[in-house]
This record gives sequence, structure tokens and C-alpha cells, in this order.
Amino acid sequence: MKKEKIRHIIKPDEKYTDQNQAICFLPGDRLPKRSAGNNFLGKVQNVLKRYGKIYYTLLYWLAPVLSSYAYRKRLKKLLASYDKDDIILNLGSGPTHLYGRKDIINVDIFAFDEVDIVADVADLQIKDESVNCIINTAMLEHVPHPESVVKEMYRVLMKGGIYSVIFHLCSRFMPHPMIFTGGQFLGQESFLLNSMKWKCL
Repeated sequence: MKKEKIRHIIKPDEKYTDQNQAICFLPGDRLPKRSAGNNFLGKVQNVLKRYGKIYYTLLYWLAPVLSSYAYRKRLKKLLASYDKDDIILNLGSGPTHLYGRKDIINVDIFAFDEVDIVADVADLQIKDESVNCIINTAMLEHVPHPESVVKEMYRVLMKGGIYSVIFHLCSRFMPHPMIFTGGQFLGQESFLLNSMKWKCL
């Protein structure tokens, strides 16, 4: 069922490889050996991310960059409004199935066990207007050009579809080496708000 949904949304004639049971559109070895960097906290994350449930349990209880309880509650409600036939993308998913929903298509730049498509979110090999809902949690602050990512998400989202995004503009605890904060990213709020029709969760 899920594989059929993936085949349905992928652009025809796109070349890919199979890596760790994921469809991979990126070159090279995308296995998650160094998905969080080389500093101490990155190395700890590299190990923990091999065990998605443990990693996200620790993140839930310890990390100060998590979304609020109110947001998580509303996100669960949003996801409950979609059934298994709908196409939901979780962009920048990491090693998890969002709220246990294995019907959600996970997209990441690394081929974690839980990932279905390995791709650059600024250049998705997905058909126009083919996705019902896009979830994006704490990923936009990791990309150099978030406006390109938002445009791509808008392209693949069906008319009337919903895009749920949360991103962190600053934090004392950001172990990932590819964080784009400060003036480079703060100005993107207006772009995000003007790019799509928004509904507050």
C-alpha cells in the first residue's frame, strides 16, 4: 500500500538507487553513519539515531528545542483527520514513524531504517500537487536556502492541502553543525507566511 503511494507520486523516469530499503535520489552512500556531525554532541546523536525510539524518547524529555505540548496535540488532531489512503509527507523525518503512523511517507537525506525516500527537499522528485499534507518539524533551520524548500513543498502540495511547520530560530542547545540562524534565517518568517495559505494549528 505505502509502496504504491510512493510510486504514484514519484515523477516518471526519475533514476534512483535502493539504499536500506529506501528509494534514494541522492548520490553516494546515504547510510546514516554521520548524520549529526563530528563534535561531541553530534557523535552522541550519531549513535543514538541508530535507535530511533530511544533517540526520540530522550529528545522528548531532555531537548529544549521541542515543540510545545499544544502544538503536538494539534498536530495529532491534524493527522487524525487523514486516513491511510491520503498521502502525507514527513520531511526531514529522521529515524522515526511520526506518532506511530507507518503510512506516512518519510523523507530525509539519510537512509535511516524508517525512511522511505532519500532526497534533497529543495529538489523533490515528486509530481506537482500530489500530496495531501506535509509535516516539517525542526528541519528548515538546517538548510541553507529555506525559501527554496518552501517553494518545493508548495509545488507538491495539492490545492487545499495542509502544511504544518515548526522551526527553531535560536537555542542554547543546537548540536547539529548545519544550523542556519541569526540574520541569515530570521528574515524568512515573512517569506514563509507569504508563500502559502496558512492555518494556525
